[in-house]
Amino acid sequence: MRFTLLVLAGLLCCSFADARQEPPADSASAPPVSRPPRGPSEKAAWAALLITNTACVTYSTTYGIGFPGALSFLGPGNHPNRYAADLLDAELAAGVKNGYTYSYTPGREVNGIVPSYTIRADPIEPAQPDSLHFWTDQSGIVRSSVSAEGIDVAQSEAAVEYDLSRIRTACVLYFRRYQTGYPQDLSLLGPSDNPNPNAAGLLDADLSTGSKDGYIFKYDAGTMRAGSIPSYVVHAFPAKRGQPGTKHYYMDATGVIRANALTPANATDPPIVSAILPPRAAGSRDQFPATERDPSVASPPASASTPPPPGPLRIRVSGAVAQAKLIVQVQPVYPPLARQARIEGTVALHVIIAKDGTMQQIEVRSGPPLLVTAAVEAVKQWRYKPTLLQDIPVEVETFIDVTFKLGPPPKSGSPDPNKPQ
Repeated sequence: MRFTLLVLAGLLCCSFADARQEPPADSASAPPVSRPPRGPSEKAAWAALLITNTACVTYSTTYGIGFPGALSFLGPGNHPNRYAADLLDAELAAGVKNGYTYSYTPGREVNGIVPSYTIRADPIEPAQPDSLHFWTDQSGIVRSSVSAEGIDVAQSEAAVEYDLSRIRTACVLYFRRYQTGYPQDLSLLGPSDNPNPNAAGLLDADLSTGSKDGYIFKYDAGTMRAGSIPSYVVHAFPAKRGQPGTKHYYMDATGVIRANALTPANATDPPIVSAILPPRAAGSRDQFPATERDPSVASPPASASTPPPPGPLRIRVSGAVAQAKLIVQVQPVYPPLARQARIEGTVALHVIIAKDGTMQQIEVRSGPPLLVTAAVEAVKQWRYKPTLLQDIPVEVETFIDVTFKLGPPPKSGSPDPNKPQ
């Protein structure tokens, strides 16, 4: 069972200038936005990115090959197919619309799947010195900055967070495949035509050598015990301070990614809130081969001399069970553009709650594009009582529905209760 949060726009009488979250900057990656978008071009560019994100998810779930290889693949077509999916109009699919250029970059294909993408929108002729630049990726979050340099930082930091999640997955698969625990070095996860413990074929060449997306990745394996490595730590830091990224990252065998904006990150820093990839079509292939489907790979035997594989650090519960542990529930701001257009609907989220009760990951499953960002920004701030399994804190996977509902339209001659006063 999922739980629903009703947001009554009639009770929200804030002005557009006070709606700081519409659209927001992502606090985990982008510099703060000093103002909401102003003027038709900025508002249209922001809305166009939300529409394109929705089109990318639709493409992924329809064709089962991940995200499109080019923006043009989403353009008009009399008979929709993977090269003309008929999900965007001709202008937006061509990358120029409403005074903005849209640059789409697909992620590197893995096992026939395009697992990620980025889109940035830059003004063709800025109307003022602080014209907004926009950027988004497969998380569905639109980030913005008054400078192109700010978008460069956001793009690089989002990329390194995705890189760390790939290292996390690769380390778990390596642990399950071989008899030596986690890898001794990042290079052991690198590409190979014949995967083996010295070249597992789980990461691309750049990432396995420790340098990618403007960041350096330093991997430290734990002390070997009885022939097996039970832990690891990864530090990621900018190759050149401020260009393009600024944050430092830390991740260990728990899989939690932590960040520090000023100094090298460590286990005491707060976890990031990251978005995971949208669902793929039924029958589509995973980014990494699942060990459980590989009968040629044996799991390390459980014994006193070999550390056990990572245990069930995460459990799945219903929305009702999770709601009983909810202690901080931030109300979302009804987006002014959606309110003016009288857009209602439900944003369905798949979330993972960290062991300390903070929100660790948020996946947008469905929902009206104009309402998605407000829902995500509110749920990011929710807090839960930690869930214990045999007195051990565990992560919790659950579902949340955030429902936006407008009040009744005003009668003729009466003030609009849904309109800011």
